[in-house]
Amino acid sequence: IGGKGAERGSGEKKWRMPTKIDHFIITGLSRNDAGDLVQDESLMESLAKYADDDGKLRRLPVIVLSNDVREVVMAAMVWRAGRQVGARSDGVTVTWLADPHTMSFLPEPREESWQPAFAELRDAKGVKMFKLNIIVNAMIVSEHASFGGVYRFRSTSQISASQIVGSLLNIQQATGGVLRGLPLQMRVRPMLVEPGGKPTKIYVVHFEAVGADLMELQQRALQLAEFEARHATQMRAAQLAYRRMLSAPGENESAAESA
Repeated sequence: IGGKGAERGSGEKKWRMPTKIDHFIITGLSRNDAGDLVQDESLMESLAKYADDDGKLRRLPVIVLSNDVREVVMAAMVWRAGRQVGARSDGVTVTWLADPHTMSFLPEPREESWQPAFAELRDAKGVKMFKLNIIVNAMIVSEHASFGGVYRFRSTSQISASQIVGSLLNIQQATGGVLRGLPLQMRVRPMLVEPGGKPTKIYVVHFEAVGADLMELQQRALQLAEFEARHATQMRAAQLAYRRMLSAPGENESAAESA
């Protein structure tokens, strides 16, 4: 639901400002000459039936691969020093890859307990260093999607983070704890906020469960729970493999991802 706009500046001082859009664009992992991820045209076309009247895709049919919300939505406080990760925290500990005072990178990572004061650290421009980062892991339901491949939605929006986690917890409460395998949709919608008293339109994401009514959703959840109970050993092995595959925001990032 965003990207980078046209290049600005000149010489060595060139940059691209972030841009916001009001719909989803699905990409693969390849990039064009400008460094932007390339849109997956065939997958987007296969999801056309979910598009609004203007042809824009504002809802995505997905399933998630865990009943643990912390594995569906992975969160971390991340400081990116330039185009590299300077530090990351899970809210309990913080791993420093760079010194927050000298802004120089350390020869070895340093770990310590997270302190609330760290969230207020600012760089030379007065901008807060740490930002909440989330990664949502989901599979897109389409014959053109990479089945078995996990698609990732990244965001630094605290509102989207709250709405995504809150909506998943609400669905989980209605289904007795079941999320994995349920027909879900990720949706993007506009919201008016007033930072500093100035009205601003932003676009936020949340999850919805798909079903005719609550009873149908609960029946589907019961069937999934019974299936998992019958295949408990295989499900546990698959879940352990899935957990090993996951990486939180700021972990194992390529230079292109950090940039």
